[in-house]
Amino acid sequence: MTWEQLIKKGLVKRASELTTLKRLPSHNISVDYVLGGGWVFGGIHLLSGIEGVGKSSLAMSVCQRLQQDYPDALTLVVDLERAWFIERLMEWNLDLNRINLARPSTLEEAYDLILSGMEHCALVVVDSVGAIAGMAEADTSVKERQYAVGVRELNAFLRRMVSILNRLPNPPIILLLSQVRAVIGHPGNDYAPLGGHGLRHYAHIWLEMRHRGRLMIETAKGEDKEVVGFLLSITSRKNKTAPSHRTAEAVLLIKPFKTLKPPAWDYYFDLLTWGLRVGVIRQSGSWFEVPEIGLRWQGKEQIYNCLLYTS
Repeated sequence: MTWEQLIKKGLVKRASELTTLKRLPSHNISVDYVLGGGWVFGGIHLLSGIEGVGKSSLAMSVCQRLQQDYPDALTLVVDLERAWFIERLMEWNLDLNRINLARPSTLEEAYDLILSGMEHCALVVVDSVGAIAGMAEADTSVKERQYAVGVRELNAFLRRMVSILNRLPNPPIILLLSQVRAVIGHPGNDYAPLGGHGLRHYAHIWLEMRHRGRLMIETAKGEDKEVVGFLLSITSRKNKTAPSHRTAEAVLLIKPFKTLKPPAWDYYFDLLTWGLRVGVIRQSGSWFEVPEIGLRWQGKEQIYNCLLYTS
């Protein structure tokens, strides 16, 4: 086949003919900053972190934003760990009729569901990819068991996933959730997602999530403090669509907090964080100042309370 025939058939395109990336904004400044503008349609996103860090909650927030911006869009959730229950979905005010939930019992069923869902849904969530590797190992007998059979099965599946994404005219957003394991012999608290190097290789965006603290407020009696949210650190360990190794912090609320009803992102914390980053709010030691209005506060908690109760 000649070069002209390859171009005419569409196998080769000029870079000027490529379209820009289609993104779904998260409507959270910190998350969009790490992603480079939002979740990418046709992109494979790997969300890794220890158990309970908020991976499923972040995936539910993507589903919520998709339903708000695209009224007819469908979501497929392959719940291999039984972590998606109707009570949690109702907390996020999700349209349950537009969410397809699957809990396959075999590896073949999981593959067929995911690959078919990519052609019919705008969002595909796999919770979690570590369970896929476990299913592959469970399907082999003790005599037939080989080294890292689950990882090799997962890599073969990811190759098929990428090939399907390349031919779809309207590819979906892919979210792969994965727990992490400690890297033995590595200095510091370094973790790696389950699934081997192939999982990180095929992912277009790899977000690492870690706990950084808790948001606490005083109770009505003023005696004790109550936890209303968790401070998360989100780092892009890999990003093929924007600069990587960006880090930002965000607060995920778990209880009602002023005008915010959980689950939700604390935009007052975002306002303070990005006010400091862009220079609207200036910090000198423990003092915070907004020069344009001539106000000063001592301590981060004081300026946060001012934003919280005056905005």
